[in-house]
Amino acid sequence: MRGVFYCRPVDLKSFFGISLAASCKCDSGLDSCRFNGSFFHVFLLHTGVRPCRVWRSYMTDIRGVGTGGVLNSALTRRGITIVLLLVVASIVVASFALKSIRHSAREHVAAMLSHTIDSTYGMMQFWEAEQRMQVENWAQAPELVSLASQLADSDHSQAALQRHPSQAKLRRLLAPEMRQHAYDGFFLIAPDHTSIASMRDMNLGETNPLSERYARPGSNNARQDILQRVFSGETVLSLPQPTDLPMSGESNAEATMFVVTPVRGPDGRIFAALSFRIKPENDFSRFAKMGRSGRSAEAYLLDATGRMLTGSRFEAELHRIGILQAGQSSILNFYLRDPGVNLMHQTGVPANYEASPLTLMATAVSQGKSGMNLEGYRDYRGVPVVGAWNWYPEKEYAVVAEIDVDEAYGLFDGMRTMLFVVLLAMIAVFMGMVFLMEGLNRSAGKALSVSEARYRQLFNLIPDAIAVHREGKIIYCNPAAVKMFGAVSGDDLIGYEVTGLVHPDDRQRIAGRIEQAGDSNGVDDMQEMRLLRLDGTPFTAEVEGCSFSDAEGVDAVLLVVRDISVRKLAEEERERLRVAVEQTPEGIMIADAQGVVVYANPGAAIITGRTQQELIGMLAAEARGGQVGDALFVEIVTSLKAGVSWYGEFSLIRPDDESRIIERRISPVMVNGKTLYHVSVDRDITDERHQKEHMEHTQRLESLGVLAGGIAHDFNNILSAILGNASMATKKLADRPDAAKHVLRIETAAQRAAELCSQMLAYSGKGRFVVKAINLSLMLKDIAKLLDVSVTKYAELDIDLLPDIPAVQADATQLQQVIMNLLINASDAIGENYGRISVRNGQITVKDGEFAQSYTGEVLAAGEYVYFEVSDTGCGMSEETRKKLFDPFYTTKFTGRGLGMSAVLGIVRGHHGAIVVDSVEGEGSRFRVLLPAFAGKKGEGVKKLEEDIDWCPTGSILVVDDEETVREMAVMMLEEIGFGTLSAEDGVQAIEAYREHHDEIALVLLDMTMPRMDGRTCFAKLREMNPDVRVVLSSGYSEQDATNSFADHELAGFVQKPYRLATLRAKLREVLEG
Repeated sequence: MRGVFYCRPVDLKSFFGISLAASCKCDSGLDSCRFNGSFFHVFLLHTGVRPCRVWRSYMTDIRGVGTGGVLNSALTRRGITIVLLLVVASIVVASFALKSIRHSAREHVAAMLSHTIDSTYGMMQFWEAEQRMQVENWAQAPELVSLASQLADSDHSQAALQRHPSQAKLRRLLAPEMRQHAYDGFFLIAPDHTSIASMRDMNLGETNPLSERYARPGSNNARQDILQRVFSGETVLSLPQPTDLPMSGESNAEATMFVVTPVRGPDGRIFAALSFRIKPENDFSRFAKMGRSGRSAEAYLLDATGRMLTGSRFEAELHRIGILQAGQSSILNFYLRDPGVNLMHQTGVPANYEASPLTLMATAVSQGKSGMNLEGYRDYRGVPVVGAWNWYPEKEYAVVAEIDVDEAYGLFDGMRTMLFVVLLAMIAVFMGMVFLMEGLNRSAGKALSVSEARYRQLFNLIPDAIAVHREGKIIYCNPAAVKMFGAVSGDDLIGYEVTGLVHPDDRQRIAGRIEQAGDSNGVDDMQEMRLLRLDGTPFTAEVEGCSFSDAEGVDAVLLVVRDISVRKLAEEERERLRVAVEQTPEGIMIADAQGVVVYANPGAAIITGRTQQELIGMLAAEARGGQVGDALFVEIVTSLKAGVSWYGEFSLIRPDDESRIIERRISPVMVNGKTLYHVSVDRDITDERHQKEHMEHTQRLESLGVLAGGIAHDFNNILSAILGNASMATKKLADRPDAAKHVLRIETAAQRAAELCSQMLAYSGKGRFVVKAINLSLMLKDIAKLLDVSVTKYAELDIDLLPDIPAVQADATQLQQVIMNLLINASDAIGENYGRISVRNGQITVKDGEFAQSYTGEVLAAGEYVYFEVSDTGCGMSEETRKKLFDPFYTTKFTGRGLGMSAVLGIVRGHHGAIVVDSVEGEGSRFRVLLPAFAGKKGEGVKKLEEDIDWCPTGSILVVDDEETVREMAVMMLEEIGFGTLSAEDGVQAIEAYREHHDEIALVLLDMTMPRMDGRTCFAKLREMNPDVRVVLSSGYSEQDATNSFADHELAGFVQKPYRLATLRAKLREVLEG
């Protein structure tokens, strides 16, 4: 195919210095236009070589050789003269070259220093903006605002703030944020500058350090207090400051930073300030460290006093010299002084070091000046350096970049030596050229013709646009230029103004470059700019220009244009995808067909516990803690080979041996039916799974509790009739012992059944609680004999009680049940082996979260607690037994019912206490029960109920119960006591009976759960009829649960089913005579 390029139909000869056919359109014949440089340019453009430089050299060859001309033979005869002239010229050129190299070296150093400062400052700006955004986002979080508002409205004393429930919640809320961003602490500050929340209790209720010390040094606003600015609505990031408050992991920290922002309420009012504490040696110094390169280049920050704000690259040398003490950081701990001598060649600090002036750079910074010194000055080590510094008054610090003079200009010194060597070599080459020129001249014309044909073909085939312009107007263009700019033919572009093809926003810049091109004779750097097609459509292109002179010395410029619109769109799309993948919390990895990881995002590094660099190059199976060929590997590979995505869960073993549950989806990336890559997306569901399992376990236990409570209540109603009738029969058969003993057995069996119901109610949290102040020491002494006879004969019982401990608010009977159950459990653990059982008590102060893992499932509030513990030297428990220890109906005993420990758990939970269990299989167990201390009374022991048989009551009692057997039993007991009785099977009948017989009714014995009208409604109706009516509530539930429904009324008393005759008699006498 014959290619075509377009040119102006005149002055081709003057342009190329060769004979051409005067035509506006030349074909690719051998006699056509010799536009060889364009072909060569395009070829080199695609091979990575700078084409314009080659074009200028090629045009020089054309001008020198012409169209077959040869060198004058006189050149050979005058070779020696030429060589001498060349030597002289080379010396002159070398002199100018040295000056140029020196100038270029200085420009390079200046550019490097400026770039270091700009990049360091840019990263600092980005980091500061990120810190402000993070703390502002947290300050706007609804949950934090709510907790902060509760703390702000509370008592600001240290003790009150420590106990406030919002304190612990706020700490838990902010803990993940602090770990993620390496914050060392936080403060929530009230408008009066009091710390109302912090990670440490010692800070609570105290004036916040920001109010006392951290004003901005050297500020134009006279050291305005940071908190004053924050409560005015500003988010503030402090510079590194001295501090005497140690950070985590440090015994004597020397510097700290704070980022502080206002916390606003729903009405927009600022009611608190949120502050995070930052370690300066982390990100703040890390960005400055990025400016380090070579042997000596470093970047750092300093304040207006000449004090260093970031870490020094030469901190080890400063320690060796003695400027810094052992373990001391360079941050804030020394001023940049000029020691006058090079300290790197000596040890020890000069005697007058503290009186030394600041370095030249630090002096300029202290005067608020920016600058650059490329001649050299001594730095704080006394080493000659070149440097640049920018003072940022709004930041109140300077960014400095320095490099040793020896390193900065070392390349220049080497090039100077090399230049002399090259000069000598050139002389030798020039001598050889004299002898070679004649031979080369003979073959030049032929070689030029061959290359002309080759490069002309490339010129026509190259997809990049190539054009030549003179004085801003196009005089030549190739076919690719016609297509790129939307022209019909080359005639549409010839004579067109170059600036007319440039986007209006870039025309002024390009016009200036066109004017400069005529004055220069070099190659412009590749430029990215926006151009216009002839129809006005914009597109983005890369443009390179090359200025040159033709054979007659007329200047022109060669342009090479590449349309990169599609590439730019692809780059933008790729960048969006990269940012999305890098910032997603899910772990994303890409593995090749062999399963080797070739990419891993930060989320994958977090999930696997490895760095991104460690993951890349690792087998995907090994990254999950498995190996090639295991069952999971085979399952995954089978799916992927079939072209099907794999989804599932597995346990990932991290390098620290921590196991995490991972949800993974792996999809094959296939091209032409062949799998090239695998993309896996991971999600860590460990916490979610544990939370779900815990919730399901809790729900199962709650369901069993509800079931146990309901069953116990119904059984108590049945047992009321059995136990009551048995009690009555026992009394009436006093003169018939042969019959009485059978009834007594019935009563004993019923009592045991009632105790079983009591355990079920205790587990469900609905056991009978008669709460009063109990002294555990006195109570344990009262039942000591009972404890002694309850243990196996093989066990030695050791009771060690403190004489003076606070009381607890508790039900004595329930506590006795807890102690007995734990003691019996310890006795069974010893079995027929000799051992020891110890019972002890004491007092303990509990801190926030100290017993968060107790078996009650509730977080124990901070405060004073009384405890008692039962320990044994028995068989101990396995881990499986410990997990199921308090589950209802779980037992390891052949004859056990599995309710004893469940009842213990329910009773302790009902008393707002905690149970802590320590057990080692084969060594024994220890159960510690903690109960809140009660400061109101010293407490008492256990008092036995004494039956009063001499009481002679009068009047009638109305019995209201829907259970006929219970109602009849109660009537018989009351009549036995001496009361007249009336009965009703529900609340409606009770109201009618009371209305008719209220004058003779002394008291109402009322059930709680009944059809038609329940006990609560009936009680309210009775109070409407007679505000002074006496009502004793009777229920199978505990007194606490049963009487909660009567909180707005005053019950005369409560008796729990099943009850005996003596219990009922005592309660009625207490109510009627009290």
